[in-house]
Amino acid sequence: MVADKVPASFEQLLNDVVASARRTNAVKFRGLNVDYMITGALLEPEDVSESDARWMVSTVAAALAAAGPAENAAADPDAFLDLIHQWQSSVDFDALGTYVEASPNEFLTHIRAAARDDVDPPDVLLGPVLAEKVAAANARALLSAAANDSPPTDG
Repeated sequence: MVADKVPASFEQLLNDVVASARRTNAVKFRGLNVDYMITGALLEPEDVSESDARWMVSTVAAALAAAGPAENAAADPDAFLDLIHQWQSSVDFDALGTYVEASPNEFLTHIRAAARDDVDPPDVLLGPVLAEKVAAANARALLSAAANDSPPTDG
């Protein structure tokens, strides 16, 4: 999702996602347990190359690092579900569809930048509820950064 290279189209993105999922699944089964191939051949962990094993470890580490903030934010299921319901009732899905259809590749580029935390998601995606929460979080972050950058005071 956050790779620097943007696919040529949504169709290419979907094809890439499916191919990646299939590769990940195949490597997972070759590396994490003993498994049988369709041909009946037995695959064991040593059948996984070092580069495949390194790729698996780095992919899992990146996924875990990216999932931490989301897991913390969703630690209280009732609060999380309430937020989702508020978002669902406030977002204009027709406007969102129009926005995506007008320039799908620009939308995809913007969403990738948002996933990397380079920019905020577009307001049309957030709706008023989440847009307000993002603005409040940004304000808190600016205040915290300003407080950390200020010189110490003599007390």
